[in-house]
Amino acid sequence: MASDQELLQLVQEKTAEEFTAAEIALLRQRLPFSPELQQALSANLSLQEALSTHYASIDLSVEKILLRAADKRQNAASQNVRQLKLLVGFLAIAMLVGAGALFWPKIRNPLANNAPLVEEGQRGDRPAEPAAQTQATNNAANASDAQLLAQNRGEKFDTTSPQGVDQKVEAGQSEPAMTNPNQPVEGLKTTDPTVPVVPAAEVVVAAPPPWSEWLPNSSLPDPEHPAAIERQPVSYRESVFAADLATMQLDSLQQGRFNDWFGPVAGRRAELHEHNHQKTRTVQVNGLARLKAPWFTNSCLRLAMFDVNELSINVWSGKQGIQLRYFPHRQPAMWVATNVKRSGPDETIDRKAAGEQFLGTDGSAWSRLGQGTIDLTWHEGKLCLIKQRAVLLEVPFENCPEQIELDGQFRLRGLDYLRVTDVPRRDPLGVLATLPDMEAVQPKTLEWEPTKDSRGELQQLESGAVALKGNSREQPAEHFTKLPHQGFFDVSVQLNSATRGTGVYLGNSAGKPVVTIQVHHNRRTGQNVVQLGHPHHGHDEVDYDPQHQPLLHLGEKQWWRLIGHSAGVMLFTSADGRTWSPVPDGYTQDLPLEPVATIGLQCLRGEAARAIEIGQLIIRPAIHIESIVDRSLLAKLVNEGPRPELTPSLSEAKWSEQVETHCPVGTNPEEWWFANAYWTLTQPISRELSRKLQSRLINQVVMGQRPAVERLKAMAWLLPLQHAWDEWRARELAGQFGQIAADTVDQPAWPDVDESLILWANTPLWTHTTLWNGLVRRDSKALNTAALLGSASEQQKTSHELLARWDLTHPDQNPPYQYEMMVKRMRWLQALSSTSGDAPVLSRSWRHPLLLQLSKEGYNASAELQAALDGEAFLDGCRVIASLVSTDQGELLPVATDPDLFVSLPSAIDRVMKQYPSLLAAMRDQMGTTGDVRIRQAMADGNITAIRNITLQFPQTMAAAQAHLWLGDRALSAGQWQDAIEHFSKAGTIPDSTLEDAIQLRQWLLGAKLPDRFDPEKTLLRLRDDALQGTSWAGLVQTREFLKENVWGEAGITARKVALKPVPAVANSWESRVVFPFDPPAGKDADRSEYRQGDLWTRQLACLETDHQLILHHRSRTVALDRASLNRKWQSDANEEPGSAIAFAHLPFTPVQAGSHLYVRRLVKEGVELAALDLESGEVRWTYRGGNEGSEERKVSVLSDGWYLFSRLGVIVERPVESDAVAIEWHVLDARSGKLLESVPLIRIRDVLPGQFSITSTISDQKLWITAPGLSACLTHRGEILWLRRHVWVPRSLDAREFNKILSPPARVGDLVIVEPPGVSGVIAMHAESGAVQWTLPIDGLIGRLGIVNSLWIGRLMDGLIAIDSATGKIVWQTPMNELVDAFALDEEQLLVARRSRTSKGKKNLEIVWLDPRSGTIRGQGTMEIPQQDEYQLGQLFSLDQRILGWAGVSNKRQRELIEITPQNHSPDSTKASD
Repeated sequence: MASDQELLQLVQEKTAEEFTAAEIALLRQRLPFSPELQQALSANLSLQEALSTHYASIDLSVEKILLRAADKRQNAASQNVRQLKLLVGFLAIAMLVGAGALFWPKIRNPLANNAPLVEEGQRGDRPAEPAAQTQATNNAANASDAQLLAQNRGEKFDTTSPQGVDQKVEAGQSEPAMTNPNQPVEGLKTTDPTVPVVPAAEVVVAAPPPWSEWLPNSSLPDPEHPAAIERQPVSYRESVFAADLATMQLDSLQQGRFNDWFGPVAGRRAELHEHNHQKTRTVQVNGLARLKAPWFTNSCLRLAMFDVNELSINVWSGKQGIQLRYFPHRQPAMWVATNVKRSGPDETIDRKAAGEQFLGTDGSAWSRLGQGTIDLTWHEGKLCLIKQRAVLLEVPFENCPEQIELDGQFRLRGLDYLRVTDVPRRDPLGVLATLPDMEAVQPKTLEWEPTKDSRGELQQLESGAVALKGNSREQPAEHFTKLPHQGFFDVSVQLNSATRGTGVYLGNSAGKPVVTIQVHHNRRTGQNVVQLGHPHHGHDEVDYDPQHQPLLHLGEKQWWRLIGHSAGVMLFTSADGRTWSPVPDGYTQDLPLEPVATIGLQCLRGEAARAIEIGQLIIRPAIHIESIVDRSLLAKLVNEGPRPELTPSLSEAKWSEQVETHCPVGTNPEEWWFANAYWTLTQPISRELSRKLQSRLINQVVMGQRPAVERLKAMAWLLPLQHAWDEWRARELAGQFGQIAADTVDQPAWPDVDESLILWANTPLWTHTTLWNGLVRRDSKALNTAALLGSASEQQKTSHELLARWDLTHPDQNPPYQYEMMVKRMRWLQALSSTSGDAPVLSRSWRHPLLLQLSKEGYNASAELQAALDGEAFLDGCRVIASLVSTDQGELLPVATDPDLFVSLPSAIDRVMKQYPSLLAAMRDQMGTTGDVRIRQAMADGNITAIRNITLQFPQTMAAAQAHLWLGDRALSAGQWQDAIEHFSKAGTIPDSTLEDAIQLRQWLLGAKLPDRFDPEKTLLRLRDDALQGTSWAGLVQTREFLKENVWGEAGITARKVALKPVPAVANSWESRVVFPFDPPAGKDADRSEYRQGDLWTRQLACLETDHQLILHHRSRTVALDRASLNRKWQSDANEEPGSAIAFAHLPFTPVQAGSHLYVRRLVKEGVELAALDLESGEVRWTYRGGNEGSEERKVSVLSDGWYLFSRLGVIVERPVESDAVAIEWHVLDARSGKLLESVPLIRIRDVLPGQFSITSTISDQKLWITAPGLSACLTHRGEILWLRRHVWVPRSLDAREFNKILSPPARVGDLVIVEPPGVSGVIAMHAESGAVQWTLPIDGLIGRLGIVNSLWIGRLMDGLIAIDSATGKIVWQTPMNELVDAFALDEEQLLVARRSRTSKGKKNLEIVWLDPRSGTIRGQGTMEIPQQDEYQLGQLFSLDQRILGWAGVSNKRQRELIEITPQNHSPDSTKASD
C-alpha cells in the first residue's frame, strides 16, 4: 500500500486525467484521515472536480446551470420573454440547489454509519435505504470494522465472505472503473464536452466515526498509516478516571451524540426524547439500541443513568450472551447477571428474559454507593460492572464481546467509550468474593451416613463426587457428614446436577436439616430454580414470575456457598468457584435453635425419582474474625483455659461474668474479651447467645485498637450475618462500618487502593434501606483532612474521588441536607485546588474573606535580601536592611517559605536574624560602627523618625539598644506607659552590659518583674545616665509610688471567670433547685432551626465573680447578683432593640473589670456597642460605637473584648468601607471617658455579612492573640500585627456543623498558641512568637475545646470526647459518647461531662459521667432528674463559695435558670465504670 508521502507526490506530479483507478481508490481511502492530502488537493481544484465524480452519485453543478441560464437570456427575442426565462432559470436554480441540499448529507459523510434510530416520516422498524454510492461505502466501512474485530481476536479475515465484499459486486452490479472523466460509462450520466468544467469550491471529506480515536493502530488495515491519532488507554489508577460528571464529560448528553454511538436493531424500536434541565441535556431512552463501536479486550462503556424504570444490558459473542438486568423496583434494588442465548445475530431477546442460568448479583452495591455512573468492561475472560474502582459484579464470559445492547426505559445524562488499563479486581482483599487458594475436598473421601428413617441410595463416583438418589413416597432420603468446624461456618459446595425436590443442607449433630439449599421446579419457566429455605418445606414446585423478580436458574456444576452461624445465614453463588456474589433473598435468621454441626444431601419424598450430585466441597473457618484476636492469647485460652462453661441456657450476662472473673492478672481485659468471644462463637451455642455476642463483637471491633483495615475485614465478615431488614438497625450497622472506615484516613493523600470503598461495595447487607451513610463519615473526614493538610494535587484527587460517588446524575434530585452540604464542600475543595484555566471558579460566598495590604517596597527589599542570603553575601544583606524605612501603614510581607504566613517588617527582620547567625554576626561586627554614628546624630538632632528607623536598620546592635532606650524615655515622659515598657523590654534583649542598669531601673519604675538579685538603690548609685543623673533615691521611690497609685496599679482587676474547680467527687445522683431565673431579650432569628442542636442561650452567657458580686452578662443584658444571697443587685439593658440572637456564633461577650468600671459589649440592632458601667450600681458611664461623639464614623461594631492597659482600652472593631468589604481596625480608647485616642487599620474582609466575623482573643506576655474566620494573628498594644496566618476556611453555608461549634479563645501552652478557628474542623498549634505551624490535626465533627490539662488538649466531638498531646498533636485517647450536653468540668484529676439518657421505662434523665483525663476511661456515673421536656439542656457549671451552680433550660427557649446542684451519696466506688 502506498504511503501518504507517495500519494502527495502523485497529486503534485499528475493531472486528474492521469490517475489510475487503483490510485483513485487509495486517495479515497486515505483522504478522510490525512490532513496533508486534503491540503494538497485544495491547491488543485481541477483534480478535486474530477474526483468529485467518485464521491457523489448526483451530477449536480451550479456553474453549469448558470451558464445555461445565460445562453437562454442571450437567445430571447423580447424583453418580457427574457425576464420570464430569467425568472424560470432562477427558480430552476433554487430547485436544483434544494435537491442538492436534500442529498448533500449523504454525499458529505458517506462513511459515517450513524443514521438516527428513528427518522422523521419513517417507520421505526425499517431503516432508510441509502443511496447506491453511500451503501457501497457503508459496506466497505462494515468490512473494515469486521476486519478490525478479526485482527483484534487473532483471527484471519476472509475477504471473500459476504461481510468483506461489496454487496453490489456480489449482485452483479459492478462499479465502473474511473479511467477517463470524458469517456462515457454505462450506467452513469456523462458530461457535455462542450461545456467547460468549472472546478468545485470545496471537497467534502467523510468524517471518521467518533470511536476512531480509541481504535488501536495495531488493529487497523494499514498500521503504518493510522486513521486518526490514537488515544492512549486510560488507567483506572488515574485520578480523573473517577471524578465528577463534568470532569468525566458525562454532565450533558444530546440526542445526536447518542445516535452517533448507538444504532437501531432490526425488528425493535427505540424512542428518544431530549430534555433540558437548567442547561443540562439528558436523553430519555425507551427501547433497544445497539452500540456501533467495535469492542476490544480493553474497551469500556461508561454510562451515567438515572430514573431507571427498566434496563437490561445484553452482551453477545456469537449466539452466547449475558444479560445484566437492573431491578429498581424490588428491595433491595440490584443488578442481576444471567446466561442468555439466541439463534442468530439479528435475533433479539426480551429485556426481562429469565435466562438460562443465574450467575450472580451486585448485592445492591450500586444502590449502596449512590448509583450514578457505571462501567461495563471485559477483562481476562470476565465481564465486569464497575463503580469508580470497585467491581460490583463479575461473571465469567470466555470470548470478547461482539455486540452490546441497551434495552429498557431509562434516562442518560452522559455516556463515554474508551480503552482502559489496570482494571481492578473483584474483592482484592479476599474477604467474601474470592476463596483463598484452598484445596477442595472430594466428597467421596468423607464419611457419609444416613439419618434415621432415611430412604435413599448414596453413590460414590469415580470422579470423587457423591450422588444421592431417592424415590420414596413415605420418607425423604438424607445422608450427612460431620463438619470439622463448629460455630461459625463457611461451606462451599459444587452442585454438579440436581432434580426438583432435592437439596444440600446444613444440619445439627444428628444430621437433621437446619437450613437447606433447595431445588424447585418453576412452573412459568419450566426450569429448576434454587432457593434458601426452611428444612420443613416439603414442596418441590414454585410459581415465580421472571418479569418481576430474578430467578436462580440452576446451571451445571454451579457453586453454592453458605456463610453464617446459628443466628443467621447468607447464601452466595459462583459459576467458577472463584468469584462469588450474594443471591436475592439469600438471607435468613429463621433457623432452629440447634447449632450447625453437619452437612448433608437431601431428596424429598415424592412420586418421581430424585437425584442430586455434588462434585467438590470446601470448608473453612472464619479467618477474618480471627485476625482481630491476639493469637497467643487465643492459643493460651484454647490450650490452658480457663474458658467459659457453655450450656444451652447460658445468657450473655452470665457469660460476661465468667469472662471477667477468669481474666488473668496483667492481661488486657479487651484482648481477653476478644479471645473469649471468638472462641465461644466457634462452639455450638444457642442462637440468642450468638446474636448478642455478634452484636457486642461489632461494637468492640468499632472501638478496638487493631489496624483499621483488619477491623474493616472483620466487619465485612460479620455484617452479612446481621438481621438488617429493620431500617434503624441497618443504619446503625452502616454507621459502625463508617466509624472504622474513618480510622483509615490518616493522611491527606488518597490511597492507591480505596479499601473502605471496596469492602463496602463487596459487603452484602440484606436490607431494603438505601445505606448512603456507610461511608459518609469516612468521606467527610477525608475531605476535611485534604482541605487542612493536603497539597493542591492531593486536594484535587480527593475531590475527584469523592465526587465520583456523590455527584448525583439526576439533575433535579435533592439529596438529604447533610449529603447536600458535603457535596458542596467537595465542589468547594475542587475549586480551591484547581489551577487550570478551565477550573471551577470559587463563588462569591466561597471565597476566603481575608483581604491583605501587602507592602510593595518591603516585598522588593525582602526579595533583594533573600538573594543576598542565598549567595551568602551577608554584608550585602546587612546593607539592604540598613536601607529600610519603617512605616505605620500596617503593611505585611509574605514569608517565602510559608505562603500562608504574613509578618510585619520588623518581625521579618527578626526572623531573618534568628535564621542566619552569620547575618547577625555581620550586622554586629561590620555595621555596628555605622549604627553608632547614625544614632548619635539622630539623638543630637532629636530626629524621632530617624531613631525609629535605627531600631529597624541595625537590629541587635548597641545602636538599636540606645534607640529603644531613648524612645522609651520619651514615651515615659509623655505618659505612654505601655510604649515605654515595650521599648525598655526590647532594649533589654540586646546584649549590651553598659545599658543594663539603666534599662532595669526604668523597668522597676513601671512595675516590671525583675530578677531577685536586682537592687534598685545600688543600681542608682552606680548608674551613669544623663536622664537620671541627679535623681535621689527618695525621689525615685516617690516617683514609683506615684506611678503605682495612678498608672499601673490604679485599676486592680479583681473580677475572675467562674469555673467548677475542683471537680466534685463521683456521686450516685445530683439534686437541683432553682436559685435565679434569667430571661434575656430574645433578639432576632432566635427560632432558627439550624441553631437548635446546642445550647444557644447558655453559650452566650458570661459569668464573672468579684469580691462581693456575681456578674451575669448576656449580650444585651447585664445583671449583678449578691455573692452571698444570689439576689439581684442591679440590672442594665441596652437602650436599643436587641440584635440577632445568632450573630457572632454564640460567642459570650465577656465583661472586663478595671477598678470601679465594668466594660461590656452589647449587641443591638445596628451592631455591637461598648459600654462602661459602674461596678456597684450598673449605671452607664459611656458607650462607644466608633469615633467620638457626633462623628460620622459611629457605625462600627466592637468585635473583641477590651484590653485594659494603663487607663487605656484597646478593642478590635469592624467598619463598613464598601458594599462588600469591611475594615478591621484597632481602636484605643480613654478608659475613663470612652474617647477615641488612636485608630490603626489592620486588615479588610470581604463577603462576610454583619455578625459573622467572630473574633476570640487571649492576652499574654503583653501581646494579643486572636483567631477569627480564616485567620489567626498576634498583635501588640499599638495594633501592630507581628504575624498573621491565613487558615483554610470552609464557609458556614457549606458545613451545617459550624452552627453548633463552640468557639474558644487561643490557648497559650508553653511556646505554642493553640487555636480552633471558625471554619476549620480541627486544631492548629503555632509558635507563639513566629506564627509557624508546629502541628495541625484535622478533627471532623469537632464541637469545641473543653480545656487543656496535664499537657493534654481535651475536646468534645459530635459523638464523643478526644484528647491530644499538646506538644505533638497526636491523639492520646478517644471515647465515644452520644447525646452530650454543654455541661462539663475539668481539672488535673477528673473530667466531668453530662449526657442525656432514658430509663428502661422511657423517663428522661441527665447522666453525669466522671472520666480520667489522662486515659479517657470512665470512673463513675450518676444521674440527675430533669423536667420531662424535649432537648433539656444543662449548660456551664461553676463553683461559688463551696456551692455548685449551673445553667439549665430548654434548648429553643431563651429563659435560663441558675440552679444549685447538690451531690447525693458521695462514694467513689458507688458506681461501676462502664461504657
